[in-house]
Amino acid sequence: VGPVVVTTAHGGSLDYMIDGHNGILVPPGDVDAIADALERVLNAPRDFAAVRSAARATAIRYPADAMVASYDTCIRDLLPRWSA
Repeated sequence: VGPVVVTTAHGGSLDYMIDGHNGILVPPGDVDAIADALERVLNAPRDFAAVRSAARATAIRYPADAMVASYDTCIRDLLPRWSA
């Protein structure tokens, strides 16, 4: 089992999320779309078994330690710009 990710179709989520495959993407700022997506997931959790399975497979490809290292590198690269 596991969660179904509901997120906005914006920024980094577009790099790894495919709507209806490994999560549910909604337009940024569309509160009604977020509410509708959450309601669908909560009211019919069994309908999203394949989405949960694909989400787990996606998460395994992006382990937390690799993500932290990536963010660390990015922040260190940006620090000189911020401190200027």
